[in-house]
Amino acid sequence: HGAPESHVMWKDLAPELAKNYTVIAPDLRGYGRSDKPDKGDYSKRKMAQDQIDLMRKLSFEKFSVVSHDRGSHVARRLAKDYPDAVEKMVIMDIIPATYVWEHIDANVADRYCLWLFWTQDYPMPEKLMGPQAAAFAKMTAGEDVEAGNDYAATNGTMEAFHAMCEDYRASKSIDIEHDKSDSEAKIKTPSLVIWGKKSNTGNFDYPQIWRNELENV
Repeated sequence: HGAPESHVMWKDLAPELAKNYTVIAPDLRGYGRSDKPDKGDYSKRKMAQDQIDLMRKLSFEKFSVVSHDRGSHVARRLAKDYPDAVEKMVIMDIIPATYVWEHIDANVADRYCLWLFWTQDYPMPEKLMGPQAAAFAKMTAGEDVEAGNDYAATNGTMEAFHAMCEDYRASKSIDIEHDKSDSEAKIKTPSLVIWGKKSNTGNFDYPQIWRNELENV
């Protein structure tokens, strides 16, 4: 799921998938009903480990991953760190965050303006935008009132907004270190990458960027 969302974003799709698959839709750490550790590790490596720990607890050693937005950043790291566990992967509406940070220009800054804001040092984003966290979370759901009310309730607190900022801050710090450590290794997991016409793509070449990341895309 994306930010500031939760497993609820899948509420219309999950029942359809459940007709043929076992569906497990967790909330990422910091979001929804999951824990929001104040000083926690929000690296995508840690968040990917969370998913592995959960799936093993439920007795699934191998599985496929369908992911969107923040969840896709986690899925990408999951496939890198646990290639034997991820059988197939769907990535929606992202390119690797490290690539974005390394290619910032005026056009990218305009489209990713919230990234630039949320990754500023604590407590500036929290103090300026935190009081509006519930309204922002609700707005994310568009016309879906049910989802919007749930996002506001679970992601609309100062605690949740801080956790979201920590997730984004990690993308500009520890996540880049992890990416550089294994940048030469392509992900072998068979993958489907899709994005919408209204996605925050900047002027990025989605197909080429992902062909550089994924061996079977």
